[in-house]
Amino acid sequence: MVRGSAGACKIHFLSCKRVSNYIHFCLIATSFLKIWKLLFSSNTFIRIRVLSLYASIVWLALVVTVYLGSFAFTAIQANSVWTSCCLFFTHSGGKMGTGLLLLGTALIYALRSDDWKERSQSLLKTILFLGGLIALMAFFNEHVTKKIWRVPRPSHQWILRQQDSISLEALVAMPTGKRQETLRRIIHASAALQQTIAAPVQEHWIYEAGYSFPSGHSFNAFLLAVMIAYSMIYSRIKWLKYMALLPLIWAFMVGLSRVALGAHSALDVSVGGLMGMLLALLFLYADAIRHWIIVKRD
Repeated sequence: MVRGSAGACKIHFLSCKRVSNYIHFCLIATSFLKIWKLLFSSNTFIRIRVLSLYASIVWLALVVTVYLGSFAFTAIQANSVWTSCCLFFTHSGGKMGTGLLLLGTALIYALRSDDWKERSQSLLKTILFLGGLIALMAFFNEHVTKKIWRVPRPSHQWILRQQDSISLEALVAMPTGKRQETLRRIIHASAALQQTIAAPVQEHWIYEAGYSFPSGHSFNAFLLAVMIAYSMIYSRIKWLKYMALLPLIWAFMVGLSRVALGAHSALDVSVGGLMGMLLALLFLYADAIRHWIIVKRD
């Protein structure tokens, strides 16, 4: 009888736990939907606040994933779907990918207007503003911030551990061009490295010969993701509005790919992503305040 009662109590406890988990899930889903509706509020400031909430959640998810997950150097093997996936996302956050996404963002912004003249002006303004901002920040990051911290890339440290001829300090002290030549020579001279690392990853490690901290790819990705998401919220195309969080997921994958490819550390992508997100939100708030002041004056 005692055993039967204990078994019944255990089943009852598990059933209550499942019901409790289901209730928690429903409450979270309901809260998510309520906040999601606010994303399409007529109040610009509410829209920006909700977008900043979602962007912060995605950024925190990236931080937790790269710090607690064992993703470093998981995307370097040849003939690997994961490697190809990470290379795709990392290139989408590079120069070519950023340019295409910038153009797409400008087009979405321009399509909010009915007048072709206004569309053309909006397109040109967005390209010049966002393009100039990204180019300026990329230059500052590469030639000022990274040179102040002088943090070597994880990939370079990994390569140098496979040989004894050059120290990490000597590699860091080299100019970028010579660093690329040295890395190429080491990789091509090592049969183990040739067999271990996929050819596109080898070329990526050689090309990305600059310093590591902070991640420029993660900065660009989160900056663009917030701006693209905001432009999609204001889009006249209904289905595009409901896909407004996809750019944030893309930014997450760009940051994760940088760690998986060994191009950056968890700290690099966390700080780079945070900088990009905060700068984008700062400009959105500044633009909203500017419009609010103009309306008040009128």
